[in-house]
Amino acid sequence: MAWLEHWVRTIRASVIMVTHDRHFIDRVADTTIELTARGARRFVGGYTKMEALRRLERETQQAAFEKEEKARAELIEAIRRYRQWFDKAHASAGERNPYLKKRATKNATRFQAKERALSRLEADRTQRPTPVATAQVSFREGQFDASTYVTITDAAVGYPGVDVLRGASLRVRRGTGLRWSAKTGLGRARC
Repeated sequence: MAWLEHWVRTIRASVIMVTHDRHFIDRVADTTIELTARGARRFVGGYTKMEALRRLERETQQAAFEKEEKARAELIEAIRRYRQWFDKAHASAGERNPYLKKRATKNATRFQAKERALSRLEADRTQRPTPVATAQVSFREGQFDASTYVTITDAAVGYPGVDVLRGASLRVRRGTGLRWSAKTGLGRARC
């Protein structure tokens, strides 16, 4: 690994590595590309730096989402309140009092402005951050109880139109070792 790390750091060319070794990535990478279901993302630096940037991005997105949700709730409440005032003022103004009718219209203008602000907020909405997918794996100590490790029956190996092996069988059992047989161009082979 030391030789590989030295070679990757000193070669005057681009090297593409596919690895899950985070420490190795930190020691040699100047750019890290993360592959996800939504595509690929490029980060400057190793794995630790990429993780820190992703965490900061998630926290920023969560804060923006919560701020927008609060603003949305406040707009909905203001719309409800102004609409209620408009309905009440409009009903009490009637047709005879132009002054009261004008004041009722003022509340209508207010709730319509709030509705437009709400539609702008909805159009530019921040997505709720998705939780980071993790795998939960646990290994227990204990004895491996299988008596047969591998079984292959009636397999064929070759190229289109050319069978190198036909009817190949392989069995690996505990304690007895490996047993195999196959039909070849020279006849049947066994071990």
